[in-house]
Amino acid sequence: MKFDIHLFPVVRVKVCGVEAPDELAAIKAAEGVVDFNFTFNHNSFPHGDNKIEMEYAEEVTCYLVDSEGDPDGVWYGPGYERGDPNPSGTKANLLDRILAEKKLLPMLLGIDPDLDKLIAGELR
Repeated sequence: MKFDIHLFPVVRVKVCGVEAPDELAAIKAAEGVVDFNFTFNHNSFPHGDNKIEMEYAEEVTCYLVDSEGDPDGVWYGPGYERGDPNPSGTKANLLDRILAEKKLLPMLLGIDPDLDKLIAGELR
């Protein structure tokens, strides 16, 4: 059997040196610089026995604004709302929560039965 599989990867596109009066203006200016349709919409190309097709899926999941002198940056969600767009799901946040619960060693040893609850935010 043969299948056509649609993969939806998240691709980071960094626009450097954006001049703007504030972070939201910088995001909108960066969006104006990048033409995702031109960048990602390719008819098709062969790859081994397969054919690869790409197109822009018309969605941006989040934005990270790195300001000069700010090593951490500021996250914005898809609707330009400020803050981590996925606060309970990021790897860094999950590791912080595991360490805060002192569950790291048992988890590494594979003896933590409550890890699923920790990930779901049920343990505090």
